[in-house]
Amino acid sequence: MVGKEFSMKASVLTSICLCLVFILSPSGLSAADKKKGEIKEVETHQLTNQAYMAGFRQFAQGTGQKIQSFGKGTVRLFTAGNVGIDPKKGAELVTIGEQAVMGLEMWTGKQKMFTPRTKSEADAYCIVVLESDAAFDKFLAFIRERGTAKTPSGHEDLTKKLKTLHGPRCFFTTAKKFTPIGNNWMAHLSAKLALGTYYYERGNSPPIWMSISVNSEMERLLCGRQLIFTISYEDNKNASKGATPQGNWAKDCARLIRKGKKGELFTAHQIMAFDLIGMTYNQYIQLWSLGSFLRASTIGGSKKKNKFAKIIKRTANGEDNSNVVYDVFGGSDKNLTNAWHRWAVSQK
Repeated sequence: MVGKEFSMKASVLTSICLCLVFILSPSGLSAADKKKGEIKEVETHQLTNQAYMAGFRQFAQGTGQKIQSFGKGTVRLFTAGNVGIDPKKGAELVTIGEQAVMGLEMWTGKQKMFTPRTKSEADAYCIVVLESDAAFDKFLAFIRERGTAKTPSGHEDLTKKLKTLHGPRCFFTTAKKFTPIGNNWMAHLSAKLALGTYYYERGNSPPIWMSISVNSEMERLLCGRQLIFTISYEDNKNASKGATPQGNWAKDCARLIRKGKKGELFTAHQIMAFDLIGMTYNQYIQLWSLGSFLRASTIGGSKKKNKFAKIIKRTANGEDNSNVVYDVFGGSDKNLTNAWHRWAVSQK
């Protein structure tokens, strides 16, 4: 049972930090920043979920679907119709979401980078589950007719195909997709919404390596295993190897690096430039591994010295993602790659 795999005790949050705090040895990268990059604040545009959530309530009222809500804090869960989430399970799911956001705050030195400005629903991270695929399609058409969500101009409507709709500080999906692995969805989505909002309010998007690896790592830490993958991963036949819930990509990556087969290994710079299109399993495990390494070797320290927070702040302000990483670490692509490989081969 997914519910039994997750402990709701406060010690989970402590374990997130203990699992990830990794101090580089003398054989790794320099612990000091050789270049103290100045973090220049940019104009932010406050994003709320108000338009989407107002549309959701109007849709539910118009179709006679009862709304249930869970949580009144940073992360909130809503259902419409017969979704099958009782109050006890709803409270558990919201707790996982709250812990994911708190985990991000811990990783970045408790600077309240991801904590909503107010306690209102409009500033919270809201996850909405509709009772069926048909209900989702109707809601999608409704929210697009209102002009809140855009209608795609391409030949394929991925939002309708995947039954997932992303909005500012909110996410919509179906019971069929969500409820079997609800714990994983809450960990994954809460981290995704919190990290994404920080970037979007500054007019940028999270680097792919960071977004993918942060969501996946939070899922693994809070739920024990990763079950949520990108559509490009799911659709890519070459990536299907190892994509089982029981798969151990850390061990696979360690084995791959030890083999050192030409054409299968990529440098840190190459990985940070991946766009996910047509990526193979070997590419994905290196992306996840590099992301884990960068977090593990940058979290901790005071607010001013927290390197992970520096990477997020500077890339959110529009600086080049790989240049920021080298600057913060005080190393080159070669040194960073070598340090990551030494760390990766020790993972189990």
